[in-house]
Amino acid sequence: MLIVIGVGPGKSEYMSVRAYRTIKNASKVYAFKRVKEELEDEFTHINEISVKDLKDITEGVLLLSGDPSFFGAVDYLKREGIAIDEVIPSITAFQYLMSKAQVNWNEAKTYSLHGRELDDGFKTIVMNNDKVIVLCDKDNNPKAIKKYLDEKNIKRKFIVGTNLSQNGEIIKTYDADDEIDIENSLSVVIIINEVV
Repeated sequence: MLIVIGVGPGKSEYMSVRAYRTIKNASKVYAFKRVKEELEDEFTHINEISVKDLKDITEGVLLLSGDPSFFGAVDYLKREGIAIDEVIPSITAFQYLMSKAQVNWNEAKTYSLHGRELDDGFKTIVMNNDKVIVLCDKDNNPKAIKKYLDEKNIKRKFIVGTNLSQNGEIIKTYDADDEIDIENSLSVVIIINEVV
């Protein structure tokens, strides 16, 4: 039996109670390096794995960041033929950031740039929505996103969060004409049309 658990943005205090208890009581727990490092002081029984190890895991608990069903690994695991018995979510990094920034996300469009291009599809989403929440990757980091939108003459306010709930957390607000100085791939960006 394989249980996939979303551990939230980083620190265990943002994990759901059910996720926390399941990890504590599990005899086999697996996580990728970043998640393991963030939680190993509290959960000393986490085994570090790599993507190539996933097919060998048929039972136990697999820890993933955020909510694994929100632009997460659940679809990937299914495509790879890995049987999942249960998914236990925790809050996402974007929920954490929206709360810290005190920005309502009811009508926000969510978007992941993981493995995608900054292209006309992304531009259209930003143009057609007053709030867009973007999950970044190493190529599509906050600085690159701002540069792309500036080149398209799309001026927006940015709220950028990186290392959310972890050591080195940064949350910064940038006006439309400000230069963004964050290039971290583990960032979340809120793009806001200031005329709303």
